[in-house]
Amino acid sequence: MEIFSDEIFTVRDKHDNSKWMYFGSLFIQKEKKDQLIQHLNNLRCIKSNNWHTNVSTCDDQCGYHDKNDTEIHYKELAESNARFRIAQNWIKFVTDERSPKNDRLFYFNILGLNLSAMNLEMFGEGPNDLTIYNRFYRTTILGGLKYFFKGRKVIIHNIFHDKGSQEFHRYIPWHAIQRISLANENLSIVPDNIQFIDSDHRKSGKEESHLIQLRVLEFSKIPFNL
Repeated sequence: MEIFSDEIFTVRDKHDNSKWMYFGSLFIQKEKKDQLIQHLNNLRCIKSNNWHTNVSTCDDQCGYHDKNDTEIHYKELAESNARFRIAQNWIKFVTDERSPKNDRLFYFNILGLNLSAMNLEMFGEGPNDLTIYNRFYRTTILGGLKYFFKGRKVIIHNIFHDKGSQEFHRYIPWHAIQRISLANENLSIVPDNIQFIDSDHRKSGKEESHLIQLRVLEFSKIPFNL
């Protein structure tokens, strides 16, 4: 198994002004990762649904390859029609019952915390979002694993996380891994630390960045008219 996570996501409820923090993780069986990435990349090819990383090997020279080879992030969809179209394709892929999701290519787990109902002083003085994140990031991972793979032996080969302030926190890069490993006999985590990569695959040079982008779209509030 491999796990993919992203930045801290906080919002205000417009009805009661309560503050919420959301966590999300994407779980992928290691042997299915390449298949999922290929599906996502094919959906970048809006015309032919047949993506080639090297545009020179593509049979259909549409002229839009460079525009479609972009980071998909819900905050930037309005800036580019290509981003919006690709995001639509990805959301439909996730939600359409006829899509390959029925092959269980991936699993999502999302946890929401009502910060307004918590005693935040218990997490230390001053800005404590990262301290809260460190505690409940572990809960998000464990909750997903126990729900989807209850009673099964699970080996975590990699945990990928988008670059951000979590990377430089005293505990986040290693603490969740250590605590989860100590408390669960049926769960083995190979790495000692989270691997932080840029969510933009053009910057990171890693295919795993596409999966960070997919996880980000969990939180999109764009009206896709599905």
